Amino acid sequence: MNQPYDKISDTLAYFEVDNNLPYYVSSGKKQIDYPQKPFRMDYYSLCICTEGNIVVSIDGKKHAVSPFSLLLARPATIIAFQNNSEDFRVKLLFFEK
Repeated sequence: MNQPYDKISDTLAYFEVDNNLPYYVSSGKKQIDYPQKPFRMDYYSLCICTEGNIVVSIDGKKHAVSPFSLLLARPATIIAFQNNSEDFRVKLLFFEK
């Protein structure tokens, strides 16, 4: 079963980020780890890779993300992180419907 992260604050809590606003803009710093299981996001996500690479599955379709790649996701998207490089960095913009 997929872990639901209906709110931005639910997803950010996984990364120990305290945010109760209807939006979030990341600093682009390195994350220690990413969720190992697929999960559902119920908000919009705009991501740009600044370094490294990762394979991301969105609604079951795999996408290779490399520097300067732009990735967009809509609410109710199922996402899974796979195979990120050690130097992977991404800047994020999350916002609610």
